Formats: sequence, structure tokens, C-alpha cells
Amino acid sequence: MKFFCITVLCGIFLWPALSVFPQDAPDAAATAKAVAAAAALDSARRLDTIRYGTETEIASLIQALKNENDLSLDKELITVARNTRNRNILSGVFSFFGDRAQAGLEDRALKAIEERDEEANDTVLAAVTYLGNIKSTDAAPYIQELLDSEERPFMSACIKALGLIGGNMPAGDPGKQQAAVAAPEPVPQTESLAGTDPGNGEEGEGDETGGSIPEHTNTARETSLQDARGTASQDKQETASQVAASRRPKEDAAELARYLIDFYNNRSPGDENRREIIVALGDVKSPAGLPLLREIAENNDERAPLRMSALEALAKIGDSDGLDAVLLSVESADPNVRSTAVAALGPFKGSEVDNAIIEAFRDSYYRTRMAAAQAARDRRFVEAVPYLRYRAERDDVPAVKDEAIKALGTIANPEALDILSSLFSERKNADRVRLLSAEMLIQNKADAYTAKLIEELDEAKRKNQTPLYNGFLRVLGMAKTPVLEDLAKRFFFSGGVVEKAYAMDMVANNDFRSLADTVREYLDEKNGSLSRKAHATLEKMGLSG
Repeated sequence: MKFFCITVLCGIFLWPALSVFPQDAPDAAATAKAVAAAAALDSARRLDTIRYGTETEIASLIQALKNENDLSLDKELITVARNTRNRNILSGVFSFFGDRAQAGLEDRALKAIEERDEEANDTVLAAVTYLGNIKSTDAAPYIQELLDSEERPFMSACIKALGLIGGNMPAGDPGKQQAAVAAPEPVPQTESLAGTDPGNGEEGEGDETGGSIPEHTNTARETSLQDARGTASQDKQETASQVAASRRPKEDAAELARYLIDFYNNRSPGDENRREIIVALGDVKSPAGLPLLREIAENNDERAPLRMSALEALAKIGDSDGLDAVLLSVESADPNVRSTAVAALGPFKGSEVDNAIIEAFRDSYYRTRMAAAQAARDRRFVEAVPYLRYRAERDDVPAVKDEAIKALGTIANPEALDILSSLFSERKNADRVRLLSAEMLIQNKADAYTAKLIEELDEAKRKNQTPLYNGFLRVLGMAKTPVLEDLAKRFFFSGGVVEKAYAMDMVANNDFRSLADTVREYLDEKNGSLSRKAHATLEKMGLSG
């Protein structure tokens, strides 16, 4: 009887706690609705900031959009940019769009260049940088006009932008590059050429037929500028050929390279801007730049930074006519020039190149050994694998070990993967070696190595090796393999904030849709950073919150 009474009393006191009434049950629909309402409110607030905010508020918003990679307000930002001259707002918008190579602001950027006397220098610089980042070929004559004005604040940005734009142009004919270097003074225009019509299709059609014309006369550049701005309205009866005849053909990469060489030789740009021109010639990637680049690279009396930039540019162009200059520089007494030359061997082929790379692994200067590993990586040089193993295991400089491991990961033949597996599995190795080796293995064969990596992850946690544990988490978060689904479930069930965040990376990278509802459980703003991560994860998967 006593036992019965106790049972009844317990039931009376515990019943409210154990009962789940319908009104107390979690309402997933209500939660989703609340989350959507909060998101809509946040979007409305951001829109109000763009419309009515101060320059500081708008700049902060742009930074937030950058951090979140949020493109939803692009149209509104374009509208703001077109209707303001505020330097902070324009610089922020140009930067946000330029970082993504996102078109849409070309007209405002060109206006900033044309009306630069009415704009802040920061705005003009941001506009030029933006046009370079989106590789707008139509902007080239505007930027050349600005560079020709020799206004020092804009010179470096103009040169960089022209390099990027030139890499997006048709190749053109590099046949006149020798004249551009050997005879930097403008060549007088001949009488016969002066009388030709550049659009009439006859022999003497400008530089397309190989005739000697001035390298970039003011008249030609003014004509090109007018063409980029758009020709005047044509009569509706005008034929297509007449329209074509009224326009100068668009500049190509070879012409732009010759223009930059002429500026280098004849316009006294200063040492730093000379270096920028050399870099730009590499970005243009036209063989027209080779003679100047070879001359600089081979000149022992030239400043080392210019020689190094020339070697890097020769590598970018990758034309075999530049190889002799690179091989000659491999023997340089200057260790910095020597290491740069070895790194520049990557795009080239041949036994001389192979031998130079192998020999560079023995160089006493650590940067040259790093360069040898980089060149072996660029060429996927299988014969270098034993040398890479030696460097990865025994080099005294951690940075050399890093480059050797990266090269092994790029070559990724069975021998290289076995070496990486050994480096990763050896628990006596430095964390840096193990983590980078694991990353290379996962990039190449995630299905084969993920289980072993999870095993080492758990071992690192058991031994409280926090940096190693976090590093393994990062590598697993990047992996693409179905093997990770169980680990993601485990992290959601028992992991901390860090583990749950990486679990969401695994879900997004592998499209684990079976875990989408689990991700949705973290949408509520009370989850802080996990809420933002959940939104981003579902968006990446193309799913609604």
C-alpha cells in the first residue's frame, strides 16, 4: 500500500514534465517562417542602408557583403555607384565587383577616368583596377590615354590593368617586336603609308600587312579611344562595309606589348614602374615582349629585381624563344636571380631543362631548392620524385619541405603517393609535414585515405594535440568522398561548434542531402555563427532554409 501511494504521488508531480502537449511540440514550419521573416528584415535593413546610409555605413555593409559573398544587392550597388562621386563608396563598390571580376560598372569606371579632374584620385585608381580585373578590352584606349598623361599617381595601376587586359586580347602578329626594342625611337611614317586607308582592304592596310608605321602615334590612339567610346550614329542606309571602314580594328596583345615596350624605353617611367611594365608583359603573354625580356634577364649589370621579374614574365609567356635566357640565368652568381630562373623553368621542356632542375636540388641556397621543387611540380617531372622525397624528409628548411610535398602531390604517381602516405602516417613527423601530406592525399584519392585520416584525427584528439586535430578537421572539411557522411553525422550529434561547422562543410562539399534537415536545425539565429553557416550550406546545395 505504501509503495502504491508513493507511485501515485510521483505520477502527480512528474506528469506535467513528462507530458508533451500539442501546443508545446516543436513547430518546424513556424521556426522556418520566423527565420525567413528575420532574413527578410535583414535584407530590408541592408537595402535601406544602401539608399539612405552614410558613406561609413555603406562601406561597412559592402565589407559585410564581401565577407558573406552576398551578391543579392549588386543591382542596388550599381545604381548607387552611378549616382555618386563619394570616394569611399565608389572605391568600395569597385573593389567588391572587381574582386569577383563582375561586370556592370564599366560605364561608371570609364566615366571616372574621363572626368578624373572631378573625381578623387582614389576613385580613379579603383576604377582602373576594376577595369583591369574584369579584363575589359574596350577600356584599353582609355587607360592608355591616362597612362600617356604621365600622371604619376595613376601610372602603376594603369600598367597593371593593361597587362591583365592584354592577356584577354587576340594574340596579333608579334613580328615587329625586334624593331620595338632595337629602335625605340618612333619610325617616321612613309609617304606611301600615309596615303593608305586602314579600312580599305588594299595592301598597306596599316600594320596588319607588316608595313612600318609609328608604334602608337597620338592619332592612332585618339582614333582607338573614339572607337571604344562608340562611333557616331550611322545612317540607316550605310552598308556594313562602310561602317567597318570607319572603325579602326581593335588593338591586339602584340600591339599592346609593343606599346608597353615603347613606354619602357622612351617615357622614363622610373624603376618601380619599369618593373610593373615587365610584369605586365608577362600578363599580356605575347611573344612580342620576348626581346626586351630576354635582354633584361641576361644583363648582369641590370638590377636584380628587374631581372627576376623578367624571368617570371618569360615563364608566363612560355615561348621556347625565351628559354636560353632562363638557362643562362640559372648559372647566375646572384642567388635570388638563380632561384627565380630555376622556378621559371617549369613551363619549358627538354633535357637541358630536366638537368637544370635536378642540379638545382643540390644548391646550397634554400630558395633555389624550393624553386627546383616548384619547377618539378609545374612540369609534373616524374624523374624528380626521388629528389623530392629526400627534400621532404630531410631538408633543414620547412619551406623547402612544403614545396617538395606539394610537388609530390601534383605529380601523384604511385611512388609519390606512397611517399606522402608515409610522411602522413609517421607520428614523429612535424605537424606541418603530416598536415600538408594529408591534404595532398585527400586531394588526389580521398576515398582511399579518408578512413586513415579519421583514425589519426581521433588519435590527435585523444592525445590533446589541438593544432594537429584542428588541422586534420580542416583537411577533412575540404574532402569530397561519401566516406565522410558518417563522420558528419557524428559531429552533428556529439561535436562542438567547430566540429559542427566542419560537418556543414562536409555536407555542402559532398551534397549530403540526407543531412539537410539536420543542417536546418541550426538556422535559428540563437545559434550565432552556426546559423550563418547553415544558411550558407543550404544555399550552396541549392536548398531553401
